[in-house]
Amino acid sequence: RPLGAVGSVLAQNELLMRGLIIKELQSCWEDGAYLRMLPPQPQPRGTLLDLSNLVLGRYVQHMEPLRADFSHVTRLNLSGTRLKDEEMGFLDNFPATRIVDLSENELTGVPSQLTDMKALTALNLRDNPIRWGRYDYEALKHLPLLRSLNLEGNALMSVPPDIGPLPELRRLTLRRTGISQWPAGLDSPRLAIPELDLTHTRITSVPPFAEDSVGARIVASSWLDRSRLEPAD
Repeated sequence: RPLGAVGSVLAQNELLMRGLIIKELQSCWEDGAYLRMLPPQPQPRGTLLDLSNLVLGRYVQHMEPLRADFSHVTRLNLSGTRLKDEEMGFLDNFPATRIVDLSENELTGVPSQLTDMKALTALNLRDNPIRWGRYDYEALKHLPLLRSLNLEGNALMSVPPDIGPLPELRRLTLRRTGISQWPAGLDSPRLAIPELDLTHTRITSVPPFAEDSVGARIVASSWLDRSRLEPAD
């Protein structure tokens, strides 16, 4: 429905933004149609839908579910689009997405729609005012295929997420958060040793682990502000 009176600046801006969004969606759908004409492949190629830096927020809130098939979208860039929690229903249009960038938005919670993306391997929530309640941590536990998780700049985070339920994790970025402790689950069984970025946090110590244990190897692979560490570390 229109956001402003006909002929107003607001209405003109709405038409412009909706036109840009529709153009990007149409181009992405055409890419998917082309892929469907190709011979079947063991690992089908996906496409990127890049709507970054478009002011999506209020324009997608009342948008009906897309009628076209966007299951070919495997990379979704919604960075800097001013999206809020109430507009996250837009994610339901892209169930096969493997990489999602929601950085630099206005989210106060981890979108529940992410847990329906069964192939999700990379999630960027950098610079969002997420409040980090119990549900937000639980949502991350339901993303077991995650290999990359970027939570940089989540200033309201005081407790890091438990990485135990994320055995595939390769990289976790927690820099510029309010944490003062290491994530739980460092000593859980893993398929690879993840790299943790804990710079610009309030962490001042290193947890003790047995030599060559999983936890010790993760600590050795982590980035820290060594000037903040207590002398014993």
